[in-house]
Order: sequence, then structure tokens, then C-alpha cells
Amino acid sequence: MLLAVECLKMGLLDPPTIQQGIDLQQKLAGEGKPMPLLEVFVRTKKLSLEVAKGLMKQQKLEKLPAEGNPAFIPGYRITRRLGKGGMAIVFEAEQEATGEIVALKILQPIHNGKPVEVERFRREAQLLREFRHENIVRGLDLGETKGLHWFAMECVRGESVQAALDRDGPLDEDRALYVIVHVAKALDYCQGKGILHRDIKPENIMVTGEGRIVLCDLGFAKPIGSTEGDAAGQTCGTVQYISPEQARGARDVDIRSDIYSLGATLWHLVVGQVPFAGGESMEVMAKHVLEELENPRAKNANVSSHLHYFIMKMMAKEREIRYQSPKELVDDISSQILGKKSMVYTPGGGPTTADELFDAPPPDAAMAPRADPVRRVPSSDRIPRRRR
Repeated sequence: MLLAVECLKMGLLDPPTIQQGIDLQQKLAGEGKPMPLLEVFVRTKKLSLEVAKGLMKQQKLEKLPAEGNPAFIPGYRITRRLGKGGMAIVFEAEQEATGEIVALKILQPIHNGKPVEVERFRREAQLLREFRHENIVRGLDLGETKGLHWFAMECVRGESVQAALDRDGPLDEDRALYVIVHVAKALDYCQGKGILHRDIKPENIMVTGEGRIVLCDLGFAKPIGSTEGDAAGQTCGTVQYISPEQARGARDVDIRSDIYSLGATLWHLVVGQVPFAGGESMEVMAKHVLEELENPRAKNANVSSHLHYFIMKMMAKEREIRYQSPKELVDDISSQILGKKSMVYTPGGGPTTADELFDAPPPDAAMAPRADPVRRVPSSDRIPRRRR
């Protein structure tokens, strides 16, 4: 039954086909010809042999480390599973040569026969090894073992911002902007390297116990301006945070698309729900393209006028109206909220200017609330509107 569930979740087989396979398996068993369900699907040509082999590897991977770990990935001892996404499974592992605890990301074998997915996985591994920024997860090693594509990266000790939202509800303004500024700094670094992230969302942002904000999952990242590997009209990213141009399947997306997704993330952080919701992905994407964004202050009265301005400017339908770069966003938040010389109360001393504040973790704990700083409302409280 686990196999049937996996095939259904991955969209390999529909429920009627799965039920037909189970019925045939039971019939064969009654005739004294027992046959594994996977073989039934292969013999009836519902699954190719290549896909079946991928599923067999997948089943072995799913059992780690419960059934021991006899050099599954040479040089690494898998200790526990950290999580599973649509493309890969992530394990905690010990690097045997150094004793360092790392996160080991393994592409689900079912995707081995998809060149585009394999290339994305390899590109993510290579980018993380090349990048060196405090707000981007650090890549360590990569390889292929017995048909498994994998890479090792630093094991970030903390939780995703999505987990914090699920547990505590909306973040206060200072905490939310602390997260956004650090992610914007990571995006500024990516832009300097000519890379677009394309999947900014709370689930891909980690916060450590010391307050370090870490951007993860570059699986959809690609060179800015490149159309390689993307079919015309294809969309990438998570629909709740996707930019209008991504939703339309445009092939000329740039850093302003990531800024839109960061704005949708900021909305979620302070409102507690996504800006556009719906039952179907196409419905949500259509809203990003066509529907006017609701005033976040209607959802949360604590949203200040300047935070309202930041969100609406980041999420403008037309990218010419948005912030044109992550640096412009960081500079605006710094100047409008704190001012370059504004003093901020910090228990026990610590950062006292906007620059220092955003370059250091909160004084007490990850995303810890601070005393209200001196704030300046934007000189123009006019919200950017879509040109007609």
C-alpha cells in the first residue's frame, strides 16, 4: 500500500489505475501466482522499468536510517531524517573524516530519469559550494553514488520561519523586517552573482537560535536572463508567493520577481496568511496577475503605514514600480524606519544604528522583540498603484 500511496502522491498513477493493479495482484495471488505490485504495474505497462527501478531505490531511501546505514553514501553516516520535499529527502549525517554534522540532501530516485530535475539539483549543489554569504546556507560536497544524486551542506540549527508562523502566529513588525532585511541581503549577493532564486517563501528561510537568518533551497535558482531548461509558459516557484511575471510563464524574469515573492513573504509574516489563496494553483496564479492586493492593515490593524508602503511597493503588479534591487529595499527600510543615525534601545548595549542593527542578531534570541525604535514614516505615504 505504501507503494500505491507514493505513486499517487507523485502523480505517476491515478486512483483507478492503482485499484486495477491491486485487483490484478489479488487475482494472481488467488491463482497461486503471487507478484509484487510494482511488477504488476510494469508488466501491464502502467510504469516503465526505469521508473520502477527509481521507486525501488526510493523505498530503500525512505527506510533510512531505521534499517541501519552501511555506507549508504560513502564518507557519511546518516543519523536521522530531517525532512522531505517534492524533489528530495534531507538527512542529518556525520561526515566520517571530520566528525562534522551536516545536512545530506538526496534527490528522490524517481526523478533520476528527468534531465531537467537532475540538472536543477546539481546546479543547486554547485551554487551552494560557490556561494559564501552569512545569510545563505553553505554547500560542502556533492556526488553521485549508485545512481543517487546527493550533496552535503551545513546543518542549520534552528527552524524555518514557516514553523515559527505555524506555532506563534504573525510576527511583530520588528521581527518581520529583521527577517526580510537579511533575506534581501542574501538576494543582493545572488544578484551580484547573476543568480535568481525563484522560490522565496517562509518555508525556505531558516532562523537559528542565535538569530542568524539563512536562505535555503536554491532548487529553482538560475542565471538571470537565462531561459535554458525552462519551456515557454512553464512556471517555477510556489504559487502563493509567485510573481505575476512568473505566473504568466514569462522567460525574462529578473531580480524584481524575487522582490515580489519577498513582499508576499512579508505579507504572510505580519498578516498570518498568504496574500492570495484559492483551491487550485491556476486560480491563485491568476489572482497574482489580475487581482488588486488587499490593504494588509485591513487584516492586521497593527501594520504601520510605512510597513504597508513597503509591502505594496514590493508587490506592485508592474515590476517597474517595485524596488528595482534588493539593496534599494534594504536602504529604504533602514532609512525610513530607523534613520542612519537613529538611536535604538538594546538591553545590555549592542547595536545603536540602523546599519549595526541589521548586521547583528537580535540581542536576546532569534527574532527576539526589541523596544520600539524611533521610526520615521515615509515622506510619501502614497501607495504605488498599477498603471492603467
